[in-house]
Amino acid sequence: MSTSWIRHFGYKRALGYLPLELREGIIGATWHSSMAKGWVDENQWDGRARYDQICRYAARSKLRHWIALDDDVKGWAEGAAQRLIACVPDLGLSSAQTQTELQKRLREMCSFQG
Repeated sequence: MSTSWIRHFGYKRALGYLPLELREGIIGATWHSSMAKGWVDENQWDGRARYDQICRYAARSKLRHWIALDDDVKGWAEGAAQRLIACVPDLGLSSAQTQTELQKRLREMCSFQG
């Protein structure tokens, strides 16, 4: 899970706002105190683009097939757009357009892995 809300609400509370079906597919979050390990200064992690944080998490978790639902699209590599579902920060998953795009991408990802 990658969202600005996680730093505000914490992982468990932010996770609790998701529908059960989606919550069950969440395997972790890009921000956790342990995510900053390996950097000289924990504040360096905060200064990284979320794209960098997500990619580091995916690499550490050895994820091959993943998509990111994110409300911070700054710094995303042009070639990684197929992995990003951008959402409006104030709406998040409550946006019907975001929900539709997420459903579409999850179906595509599942059929690709099939």
